[in-house]
Amino acid sequence: MIESLQNDKIKYLVRLTSDNRFWRKEVVFVVKGRQENERTKRYHN
Repeated sequence: MIESLQNDKIKYLVRLTSDNRFWRKEVVFVVKGRQENERTKRYHN
C-alpha cells in the first residue's frame, strides 16, 4: 500500500479527486472502495 503524500501517484489521485477541471481534462475517474474496485476489475477483465 502506498501511503506517502510525497508519492507522485498519490499526488495525482488527490488532484483527480479534488480538481474537477483536471479530472475532466484527464478523462479518467477514481474508483473508491474495495467493493467498487472488485466490480471494476471483474468488468474490465
